[in-house]
Amino acid sequence: MALGSLVYTQGMALCTRSEPLRVESFVNVGIGGFRTVSSLIIGSQSAVLIDMPLTLPAANELAGWIKNTTDKPLVAAFATHHHVDHYLGASAILAEFPEAIFYASQKNVDLIAFEVGPQSERQRLNLGPGNISEVPAQPVAYNETFFALSGHDAEPIQLLSNLVFDTVDGTMFWIPSMKTLIAGDSVYHRSMHLWMADTVTKALSDAWLQTLNFISTLQPTTIVPGHAGSLDFNAQVDIEHTKNYISFFQTEVLAKGENAFTPEEIVVLFDTKFPQEADETGVISGMFLNNTAGRFGRDSTRLPDIIDLTVYNSTEALKPWQMGSKA
Repeated sequence: MALGSLVYTQGMALCTRSEPLRVESFVNVGIGGFRTVSSLIIGSQSAVLIDMPLTLPAANELAGWIKNTTDKPLVAAFATHHHVDHYLGASAILAEFPEAIFYASQKNVDLIAFEVGPQSERQRLNLGPGNISEVPAQPVAYNETFFALSGHDAEPIQLLSNLVFDTVDGTMFWIPSMKTLIAGDSVYHRSMHLWMADTVTKALSDAWLQTLNFISTLQPTTIVPGHAGSLDFNAQVDIEHTKNYISFFQTEVLAKGENAFTPEEIVVLFDTKFPQEADETGVISGMFLNNTAGRFGRDSTRLPDIIDLTVYNSTEALKPWQMGSKA
């Protein structure tokens, strides 16, 4: 699929281009920005956006950044996964860029359709009704395994889908010509606490670690994480931070059962082990940790999950991409 012309490119002659692809990233801050990282893949004729923030104000700020970053038409916007902080503000982006099509994998189209209603209501209560779209945009399925921007058939972007991140069925965007991976929430910046509230079984945490091992085999020069305290990305350091955090969570929280700690004790446990996350990114990083603590601490008042992820209890089933694997 050649995005920008929206025609399938199999068998077409390679186009001459005047400039290589480039990737520019933006950390969404402010109301509902949640430090989600949005990235533009920019070609000589068009551009594609990966991930959008939760709120309308944050999405409007992102739209302004897009216009200041490139004069190329935005032809598509993708969500890497179903978490609302990666897509719920899409309606504001689509209003500013009406030619763009909002895409996600088929599994995420289904997950978003299932939870967008109750999630929107929760976020209106949390952040104020004026900050959340009254009619959230929903994606259509992108069923190809790659795309190429017009004029860049020799630089395809590969979609690595149905991987476990901080939730199920994530999609990463791999650009081999640049050795760049837009990783979604498979990787967190080293300044961030991780969202572990969806990692409710050992199989999910094991599968997430295996996703990270797979990323390492790609040997990316640049990894764009899903959430970041700054644009100072470091592929090796950020992936090691993510691995260490998951492993600590497995041994110190998950293995001890849901009644081992109060939510407050879990917060202290992680802030002590990862003190820079409490200092550098403040309230947003703390919000991620508080949700983890609320999910796994006893006597929590956290709202119940909308999607039941406890059914994902087989590591083998969570990595169908690895043929011949055994749990």
